[in-house]
Amino acid sequence: MADKKWINKRTFKGLTSKDLYFRNFRGENKFNPKDDRPTFAIKLDPDLADALDNEGWYIRWTKVREDAPDDVESIPYLKITLNFNAKRPPVVNMIIGKTVTELTRDTIATLDAANIDHMTFKVRPYVWDDSGKYGAAAILEGMNIWVKEDDLESELREYMEDDDDEDEPF
Repeated sequence: MADKKWINKRTFKGLTSKDLYFRNFRGENKFNPKDDRPTFAIKLDPDLADALDNEGWYIRWTKVREDAPDDVESIPYLKITLNFNAKRPPVVNMIIGKTVTELTRDTIATLDAANIDHMTFKVRPYVWDDSGKYGAAAILEGMNIWVKEDDLESELREYMEDDDDEDEPF
């Protein structure tokens, strides 16, 4: 594995909802209920997965069932953890139209059901070594996530903007 000081932060740009895998912004974990940190994963191109693996990042691969068709292949992915209890918690901005909302630990779960258009985020490595297994886990540093606005949200936003434009009577 690469030395911790040689594993650089990574920025991922232009990813869409199709690139998301295992969305768990709520942080529910049936295998370890004490670990309630939000997570998500992104699917990786096999070439990028190999490059990240060579850098020392911990890349996971989906398991293919034995009865799966021959053309089904394992998909590489990078699991990303959000640690809101850190000294510097991640800054997560949700953008809908022209409205930017910074999400907190209490509001991040809204992304589980959000209709995501695209996102940009930065991760930093957390190097671990446990029982002979080692790697660099991806910890979210910051993220901008654009959400598609539906007709009802658009109508409400226009109404709220029109309401703000009125002059105060006093």
